[in-house]
Amino acid sequence: MARRKLEVQKQLSRILPVSFAKLPHRNYLLSGAIILLILVAGFAVMQLHLFNNGNITKPAIAVIPIYGEIVVDGNHEQIKDLIKEADSDSVIKAIILEINSPGGTVVASQEIAQEVENTKKPTVAFIREVGASGAYWIASEADVIVASEAAITGSIGVTSSYLQFSGLFENHGVTYERLVSGSLKDAGSPYKTLTPIEREYLQSKINKIHYLFVSEVAENRKLSKTKVDSLATGEIWLGLEAKEIGLIDEVGDKDAAQKTAERLIGAKESRLIEYAPEQSLFSLLNIDIEKFAFWMGKGIGQSWNPVSDTQEELTLRAQIY
Repeated sequence: MARRKLEVQKQLSRILPVSFAKLPHRNYLLSGAIILLILVAGFAVMQLHLFNNGNITKPAIAVIPIYGEIVVDGNHEQIKDLIKEADSDSVIKAIILEINSPGGTVVASQEIAQEVENTKKPTVAFIREVGASGAYWIASEADVIVASEAAITGSIGVTSSYLQFSGLFENHGVTYERLVSGSLKDAGSPYKTLTPIEREYLQSKINKIHYLFVSEVAENRKLSKTKVDSLATGEIWLGLEAKEIGLIDEVGDKDAAQKTAERLIGAKESRLIEYAPEQSLFSLLNIDIEKFAFWMGKGIGQSWNPVSDTQEELTLRAQIY
């Protein structure tokens, strides 16, 4: 019996955030309540620490992360909202955009860049590791760009490349039956080869977006369009190189970005307030809420109707879950 209980405990320990399997089943409810209380208290302490990162009497500077691929279906709406929120908050005196992104879609990048342009407060873009393509477009809207010396920047250009499978389909006897009401309706379909007219049509759209990208960077960075156009080959530039060609203003780390923001608002010191997309308590602490709820529920159920700790009963629950 002792051996069978040990085997069950080993199976349960693989799926539980804490080793509830070692606790008597009658104590599940009390143990779960205590753990939940500890988590809530810890979350409150972390929130307080994030909100008051430094002396509360110091001028506050918002830090807004822009991480990962920038797409409309991602967190781009939250980023826009955070920029608006920080700009309208009377406590905030300046905004640092902490960028670590390879870029993204044209519309999503352009919309965030527009929000940065609309801000009334001083803005500093800090490119920590990667701030390329659409992410660089966003950075260029800031008043000052600071980048780590080995950060990847630039990559000014547009891509719309894709895989084309028509040759593969032909080798396997698969054909593409083309039924369209307009000659360009399926231009860019991966199931057929581009015609010269379709290629010219799609390339013209890419060229227009490229022109818009170059124009925005030239205006934001106060560079000639000729200069930016010569840099807009899609090439990436390290932070040190980007400073030499005028794509960024300063080379430095996050502390340097903070000092730059302080200079813009005329302050000798400041405190940072982290703005970030909202997360639940469980996701912030990397806890599977479904598992937690299951074991809390199990504890509640057993407190009213205790069941025997047989191997069959516990193993079945673990496998179903």
